[in-house]
Amino acid sequence: MQSQDHIYYVGDTTGIVSPQYPDSLDDAGKALDLVHREGGKAVIGLMGIPEETAAEYNLKPTDLFDPCTNIQVGTSILSASISAMESNQKTQKNSKEYRKKIIKDFAKKCGITDAAFADIVLVNIDFLTGQTTVRSAVFRGKILIQTVLICAATATSF
Repeated sequence: MQSQDHIYYVGDTTGIVSPQYPDSLDDAGKALDLVHREGGKAVIGLMGIPEETAAEYNLKPTDLFDPCTNIQVGTSILSASISAMESNQKTQKNSKEYRKKIIKDFAKKCGITDAAFADIVLVNIDFLTGQTTVRSAVFRGKILIQTVLICAATATSF
């Protein structure tokens, strides 16, 4: 929805009602009523905030015509969306299946076709990340490298 920097903007996500750019709060209320009468779903103000979102912030839909309120709610929605997306990406990247896929893709590029390769590497990575001392981490790192080299040598010897 495009507010075109218009504080009294009223849009309709269903497309039933054309975007409205009233000149006053009174006219904005009438535009909102029109969207309701036609069965549309209103978005309001500078950032085109969905009308039903107002209640989540203990606001009336008409409060969203205030530019400061509209921007506060809009940035809060954007912030929550970004946080949810980052959390989802972090969860995905930390998942064992995602890490296994990355290792398999790497192995494929290196010509390693051993089906157990990714599992072996993951076991070593999981153990390595659980180490509490630098010495044990370095030791496990050496074993991980040896495991990769052995798997690579085995795969390329056929």
